[in-house]
Amino acid sequence: MAAYRKAIACDPKFAPAYVNLAQILVARGEVAAALDLVDEAELHAPKDLPLLITKGQVLEAMGEYGNAVAVFDRAVLLYPQDGDALISLARAALAAGKLKKSIATCFDLLGIDGEHQAAKLILGHALLEDGKATRARETLEEVAGLPGAGHLLRRIAWAEGERDPWADLAAEAVAQPPATQRRLWDGSRTADGVLLDASAAGAEDIIQLARLLPELGERCGRLVLRTEPLFGPLLESVPGLSAVAYEDGAVPDGLPLAMPLAAMPGALGYRQTDLPARVPYLAPQAGRERGWDQGLFVANEPVVGICWQQRNRAVGPDQDLPFRALEPLFEEVPARFLSFAYRNGPNDAGLMADFGIQDIAAACRDLDDVAAAISQLDFVITCDGLIPHLAGALGKECWLLLPVFEWAGRRP
Repeated sequence: MAAYRKAIACDPKFAPAYVNLAQILVARGEVAAALDLVDEAELHAPKDLPLLITKGQVLEAMGEYGNAVAVFDRAVLLYPQDGDALISLARAALAAGKLKKSIATCFDLLGIDGEHQAAKLILGHALLEDGKATRARETLEEVAGLPGAGHLLRRIAWAEGERDPWADLAAEAVAQPPATQRRLWDGSRTADGVLLDASAAGAEDIIQLARLLPELGERCGRLVLRTEPLFGPLLESVPGLSAVAYEDGAVPDGLPLAMPLAAMPGALGYRQTDLPARVPYLAPQAGRERGWDQGLFVANEPVVGICWQQRNRAVGPDQDLPFRALEPLFEEVPARFLSFAYRNGPNDAGLMADFGIQDIAAACRDLDDVAAAISQLDFVITCDGLIPHLAGALGKECWLLLPVFEWAGRRP
């Protein structure tokens, strides 16, 4: 880093030094400093292609995909035949949910290089998100060996009912080398203790598969779930579980058998289409002290939980939504809105203040707190992710804003 800073000091117009230093800063997680650096460099070399691409990549690392698209657009305008500029634009547009732009850019690149593998992968992904499953499959099959293509093809097969996702996930989980000396349990009845390992499972899967814990617990002498502390207070009282062990703590003795969480539905004979639908199957702990004023849930109008973003990631086609998509709701619906959204910096906080939205997420220590808040709402309006799964587990009415093709259905 010192060498690049010295090069910049010697020649403030030397763009490669800015590019290399910015890339180091991004790798170290210092993305704000990297953006300041490329902004400074742009004053000296506004048309430098590597600098423009680096700036777009920095913005991507910050989760600002819309701004990244604008930068890559400028790069493509200056260098319309450059493959790096085109593939960067296609990738950023996909992440920003600008599917038509991503698809068109991929076709532009394939018009220059008909065998561009990354362009075919992004094109297949964008077509899938745009609801064009048949064309997406044809494109992805041409690059089936690339990382990520297999998963996208499985998504199509799951949506078309050709494969069962739980069977696939179970096969992957069982194929992993065992982390301990415990024997793999197939779900047959036993008096032995079992460690149900959820350490590799997604949060949504843990919530939706919690409905099967009572049935699984009846088949063994003792069932202990290993998961993150975030889930502990909510799951500790689920029937069928003897205890919850945390990933960073000790596991109780007397558990000679183990099962990955993803293998549980198959072991009990379930497919995705026939998981039990009885609700509620989770409940927050009664009598636990909460970090909010109960007056938040008392109003003359409906009290509605709202969520448009559930993690520190960019708005994209997969789950999260732009705040502006919900503004008509906040303007026209007479309700008290409580937010479970991840606040992505001061901009979100300002928008929430403008519409009088209360931030209930900040008062939640874990998922038991989130469940306790949801249970007091009239209903929930949310993007895809953990919140709708938890609302469903609690039996709370939920309106799901869902852009993803395989759950929302085909788009015209």
